[in-house]
Amino acid sequence: MFSPLFRQYAEDLSDRLIATYDMHQEHIVEIGGGKGDFLRIICDRGNNVGVSFGPSYKPEPGDDVPSNVRVVADYYTAKYSNEPSNLIICRHALEHFSNHASL
Repeated sequence: MFSPLFRQYAEDLSDRLIATYDMHQEHIVEIGGGKGDFLRIICDRGNNVGVSFGPSYKPEPGDDVPSNVRVVADYYTAKYSNEPSNLIICRHALEHFSNHASL
């Protein structure tokens, strides 16, 4: 989200998803969301709660994760099947799956 243009794109996409699917006060799961930047936007703008799954997440000093977002440094697998979700987002992650992945 370092680029103002990309941030605007993320905000516009978030607003479109919220409006199209009436995503207010819902549970959102993001797969491969890094630090959860997009998840934070859609949760804030729609008053939602969410969890971002991604094994590459490494918390850094000053990483203030808001109370409506949780970041899990793990793959989204069957062990998380009880995680509530009204919307599952998987942006920028599909290219990392191999033919041998079993999720």
